[in-house]
Amino acid sequence: MPTGMLRVTGRRTGRRYEIPVGVWPVDEGVVVFTDAPWLHNFAAGAEAELVHRGRTQHVYGRVVDDPARIGTWMRGVLATGVNPNRVGIALPPGHTITDDEAAALRKAVLLVPRN
Repeated sequence: MPTGMLRVTGRRTGRRYEIPVGVWPVDEGVVVFTDAPWLHNFAAGAEAELVHRGRTQHVYGRVVDDPARIGTWMRGVLATGVNPNRVGIALPPGHTITDDEAAALRKAVLLVPRN
């Protein structure tokens, strides 16, 4: 799994968090699939830093809960041969995940570069 470190400031606490994440490239940027509570820091959108492949990048992240987008992204990642366990889900062999299944299993945080 391509891993990175996501640095974000808590929306209520103001604390700085460093969260190890799996990052997956998509057309719009990179996506992180999660159901962890930290994703709420991105509910209204938030600035963050992503350390990935030895480089720190300023990003803007927001939660995406649209089943069609999550499903498309997840199927795209799985189509590259990634084991579903690497994105934190269990699927029967040969099963193609639907949009609704993907959105029920994981939310997504889309991270786009900031210049």
